[in-house]
Amino acid sequence: MYSSKITYEINDIKADLFTKREVAVESVKTEEEVINGFLDQIIELNARIKQIYLPIEAIIPKLEKLSWFSDVEEVNEDIIEIISLTKEYKSLLTKLYVVYNNSSVKRALKTELKNFKSGIDDLKETCEDLEFVFVDSKNDEEMIRLNKQISEL
Repeated sequence: MYSSKITYEINDIKADLFTKREVAVESVKTEEEVINGFLDQIIELNARIKQIYLPIEAIIPKLEKLSWFSDVEEVNEDIIEIISLTKEYKSLLTKLYVVYNNSSVKRALKTELKNFKSGIDDLKETCEDLEFVFVDSKNDEEMIRLNKQISEL
């Protein structure tokens, strides 16, 4: 058979390979768990972002409806407060969007971040409309004249 020297080397290599193989088997299991955990976190982040932007989509129609009340003669504190709260809400959402967008996982959150950004943009536009209708246009003589003409129809 083999000489004792080669037998020793063969047995040493086999033992070394067996140990390394066992470590590799455990590493595969561990890495799969790490990757699955990471994917679970991505799914959770996507769900959290969705929970944040869905309420935006719910409030916008209410704000838009308010902007259609052109017969409001004077701007009261409640409307000013709504505009202020909407601006503050949009600002907080924008900060949160920036945090997500600057994260290392933003590519995995692409669709939800796109929807989130779109919701923030819609909220901003709706807030600007409210501000125009209830604040800016009340001081614009041309708008006052046009609103009067419309109300006389």
